[in-house]
Amino acid sequence: MSSNSTASELLDRGLRLLEADHYADAARNLRASYEKDPTNPVCLSYLGLALALGERTYGEAEELC
Repeated sequence: MSSNSTASELLDRGLRLLEADHYADAARNLRASYEKDPTNPVCLSYLGLALALGERTYGEAEELC
């Protein structure tokens, strides 16, 4: 993950990782995307999904979704 990546690039990478069941890496990329663009509802929703599937942090995941 590059600090020069745009929010969109991080989101796309996070979605690909999520589809490949790499939840921790997906969450890292999605969280970085969220930090760059905190108004993107798609990113928030998928970050919640990644946290629920990977970390089982259901409370935080529910808030994000």
